[in-house]
Amino acid sequence: MENYSKTLRAAGPLIACLGTAWLGAQFRPGAWYEGLQKPPFTPPNIAFPIAWSILYTGIAIAGFLGSRRGEEGRSAMRFYYLQLALNALWTPLFFGMQSPLIALIEILILLVAIVWTIRSFWRISPLSAYLMLPYLSWVTFATYLTAGIVYLN
Repeated sequence: MENYSKTLRAAGPLIACLGTAWLGAQFRPGAWYEGLQKPPFTPPNIAFPIAWSILYTGIAIAGFLGSRRGEEGRSAMRFYYLQLALNALWTPLFFGMQSPLIALIEILILLVAIVWTIRSFWRISPLSAYLMLPYLSWVTFATYLTAGIVYLN
């Protein structure tokens, strides 16, 4: 039973990242998004799935490393799964509900959760924390894009 628990703990971050990515893929930008005014430096739509594929790989590895750190790791993983849940929520709010303002509020909470996750990982696995930094940078950029859309529309 112990090996099963370790395997599940190790596979959890990958499964969670795949689930988050799958959920995000269910909400396409579409005509509504194309009609919005966008802030400067908005990348082409093709950049998003490429960036997220790379980011989810790093996020999953960070989670795998963090999950292997005993009781302290379990505590950090709570923040890890919370930020992934918040990440999964942004796309349905923005594209599904077509509500940039609610998505902006949510992504600000997500930023705090990512920072808290990095802080928690730093204590147990600095490599896990470093692997989360590109994700934090991208979500910071996504916050700028979201705020820009709210402001311009």
